[in-house]
Amino acid sequence: MLYNIFIEPLIIILRSIYLYINYFAGNLGISLMILSVVMNILLRPFTLWASRIQDKERRIQNILSPQIAEIKQNFHGVEQHEELSALYKRYSYNPIYAIRSGLDLFVQLLPLMAAYIMLSELEILKGVSFFGIKDLSKPDALLAGINILPILMTFFNILATLTTKKFTKRERVQAFVIAALFLVMLYNAPSALLIYWTTNNFIMLLKNINLSGIISGEKISGFMNYKFVPTGKKAIFINAFMMLLTWGFLGSFFAYFYFSFVNTGYANLATITTYQNIYYLLFMIPVIFAWMLYTKFIASGFTIREFLIKTVYFAVGTLTIFIFMKYIMFPQKSFIRLFVFTSMLFIYVLLMSLLVVKGVDLCSFASRLSGGHRSSLFFSSVIFIIIFICVFYPSLLYFTDPNFFLDSFAGTISGVSAYGMTLLFALILIWPLIPELLQNIFAFAAAFLVCIAFINSFVLTENYGNINVTFINNMMMMTERALIRDILSFLITSVIIILCVWRKYIKHLVSAFLLISLAMCGASVYCYLNIAHDNKAKLAENIIEFPEYHNRIWRFSRTGKNVICLFFDGFTGGHINKIFTENPELVKSFDGFIYFPDTISTGSYTFPSAPSIYAGPAYNPYKLDTTRPNEKLVVKYGEAVSFLPNIFSGKGYDSVMIDAPYGMDYKNFYTNNLKYPDRVLTLYEGSNWEKNYSSYWLKWADNRDIHVLTKEKSDISGFLIILSLFRSIPFSLRNALHNSGRWVWGISDQVAEMAILNNFLPNIAILQFMGDFLQVDDGDPAFKFIHNNLSHSDWYLQPDSLQPVLDPYPESEGQNTLIDGIIPEHYYTEVHIMNFMANFIASLKAAGIYDNTRIVFVSDHGWGDSQKLNEIFNNKIYTGSFRPHALLMFKDFDTRGDFKTSDNALMSIEDTSALLIAGIDKAAGINTLEELKTLSHSDRVRIFSDNATNNDEIINRYLFKFEKIYQVKGTMFKRENWTRIK
Repeated sequence: MLYNIFIEPLIIILRSIYLYINYFAGNLGISLMILSVVMNILLRPFTLWASRIQDKERRIQNILSPQIAEIKQNFHGVEQHEELSALYKRYSYNPIYAIRSGLDLFVQLLPLMAAYIMLSELEILKGVSFFGIKDLSKPDALLAGINILPILMTFFNILATLTTKKFTKRERVQAFVIAALFLVMLYNAPSALLIYWTTNNFIMLLKNINLSGIISGEKISGFMNYKFVPTGKKAIFINAFMMLLTWGFLGSFFAYFYFSFVNTGYANLATITTYQNIYYLLFMIPVIFAWMLYTKFIASGFTIREFLIKTVYFAVGTLTIFIFMKYIMFPQKSFIRLFVFTSMLFIYVLLMSLLVVKGVDLCSFASRLSGGHRSSLFFSSVIFIIIFICVFYPSLLYFTDPNFFLDSFAGTISGVSAYGMTLLFALILIWPLIPELLQNIFAFAAAFLVCIAFINSFVLTENYGNINVTFINNMMMMTERALIRDILSFLITSVIIILCVWRKYIKHLVSAFLLISLAMCGASVYCYLNIAHDNKAKLAENIIEFPEYHNRIWRFSRTGKNVICLFFDGFTGGHINKIFTENPELVKSFDGFIYFPDTISTGSYTFPSAPSIYAGPAYNPYKLDTTRPNEKLVVKYGEAVSFLPNIFSGKGYDSVMIDAPYGMDYKNFYTNNLKYPDRVLTLYEGSNWEKNYSSYWLKWADNRDIHVLTKEKSDISGFLIILSLFRSIPFSLRNALHNSGRWVWGISDQVAEMAILNNFLPNIAILQFMGDFLQVDDGDPAFKFIHNNLSHSDWYLQPDSLQPVLDPYPESEGQNTLIDGIIPEHYYTEVHIMNFMANFIASLKAAGIYDNTRIVFVSDHGWGDSQKLNEIFNNKIYTGSFRPHALLMFKDFDTRGDFKTSDNALMSIEDTSALLIAGIDKAAGINTLEELKTLSHSDRVRIFSDNATNNDEIINRYLFKFEKIYQVKGTMFKRENWTRIK
């Protein structure tokens, strides 16, 4: 807990600052020195505070020490105790206060410990040399194996001690002992740490020399408060100098514009670049106006302190709005862009007008804003934010799906809360050091932000679909709706705050913040009390509890004709020949099967391509866009998914639709289209039904010494904090936060382990043990449509083992690296899937139902690792979206014989429904087997739609919004057969 509160936040801060410095400095050794300087500046308020506390302790000790010595000399036993107690009471002192004398050491030790851990774990330091040091991650050994840096560190430490005049003789001896201990403890420390800490000691020495008389505090104070009033020649010089600076500032901006845009020679730059640069130029108008205000402030007279404050104020304000324009504010629609731009400039000019307001007037105005309750307003706001981000929302996430988290509720929430407590503790220490003006401003700003966060989180809420560790479905981009919500939120907050300031209700606002914080704590306790705490215990004990519909999922008819479609998401169809060539024993298992290697997907993602698998050519995504552009996608999707169960249920089949993609969004449309709902069992994707099978797999794995998770758990607090922020910040900024990729804040391994537990494990359990779950009776024929994500990224299976690992192919970085045209991790998983299917087929044969069962294996798209396609398109790297090579394998009723490859047939995943219902029923737009054989001859024309927008809100969408659409005439393995028609 202490580590989480004090050390870990410092490690995160140090690492971020160091890497940021190195990004600009470009030298890891020099960056360490700069880091030491930066940390000294950042820790300055703490060291000053510690120094004041220590000075206070010294003064009281100087008063008490002679009296304590006298009491100890003249009194003994109980009398001595009573006299000492009376002495301490007279001076309101407790002996425990003596620990304050070590406060300065504590302030220094915490950053040192954090730096030691951070620099010891930083991989980029390994093997890096700096001047004579060969490896910054190891001791320096500069002089015949002797480490020089620890000795140099100790030398500066001793000099700093000798030049500290306030030290008593006892404190100086203690400092020498500590310096010796540091020498011993850090002698074999990494050179990086010694460079950092030696620089720190050198800075301390310089500060002591300054305080020894070169520059006194009185001189600094006098200099900072000196009133400078430019008159006569000074005024002329100041005005001329400021005018030159203005033109220089404006000229540098135009130079930036010219070299970044005009001088590039590109006449066909994107429209957004054109808009952006035009806005940069328009932005100069209020900037020059603000500069004129700044010049007026300079001309009216100023102290050095005021000059520095106003300069920083102007620079930070201008830089902030510039960065916001460059990286955040540009949505796609021009009128939204114009509105945001105009609003920003208005707020900027309003804030910059404070440049000419006198400090006294500003303090008075700021005091009215906080209603004279600046401390209580600020800390009630901070407590609200901390409880929401670190307690309430993480509790809701845990309550939603306890199985997602590896740790207990208490462990997870305490880990996140440690960051909140650290922030609160730091603010309590820093708050007294902040000037009163800034305290009032911070209190007002904090209250405003709390109101925004409350409205965004509890009033103007937004459904983002499934939130997981890598992405958020149905992201609301920066659209009109997001902007309208932000405007509403801002207006409501403004009304609340203005009313509270005007009517002097700030104290009631403080009470409201505290009451809501208390209510959120109560809601968190409710979540804890209502969580099924036995879930993890059952999982750990491998207690198998199958769902109530288990028997219906896996039952087949002994006498009727069964039909099975296995939909493997992301399975690259071109890998089958390679799999069977390298695993010849598999071929015999797939007797009666035909493999179609030239099978094309209708779309590069699951959502656009899946409807054509369910319902045939009429639901090809390109055809849906062109023939039914005004009907909502959920309507069309619901029709597509209901097509097969309606066909088979109408023919007396007991139908099961398992894990239909994106099922939750179109559920009502699908259900309304079902003709025989009582004959159909539908298990929707996202309902977590498959997790019931995890314990079955774990029990099997335990008996074979296969372990899913490592014993150590990393902290997921950063992940939860960012999710909480996502719920509270303005809607227009959420897309930027999402795209920043900070969902796996230092927890990549545990995130991967959570993916193993929550995604990999349920999917493998179902495929691996389909044969074990098999049940046969003389009832109705069965139709099973099973969608499975095991072949979808990420992949955790090794070539010859079912032991999941985070990186099955460590020779490549990540899981999207092509090796000889194939992604190894993907291929390994596909090999295992085929082995699982071989076992399932063996179970069908053993049960005597293989001959009366039709089977189709299909995928919605490949994964960019089709060797044949990569050869003809010269793809040497994974391209991400271009994934047309799908899987299609077929075994009909009463079919046996050698496994066959149909090289000449040109198939599409839209042929799946034709293969499934052939001879069972006919439907408009669905070919018979005979028609399909004729259709799939050598000059068949097929459509592939690429780069569909995949994360808009499905409910309000009509079209798939494809960027590229290809027509393929003939085999897809000839480049000349591909024609881009959009």
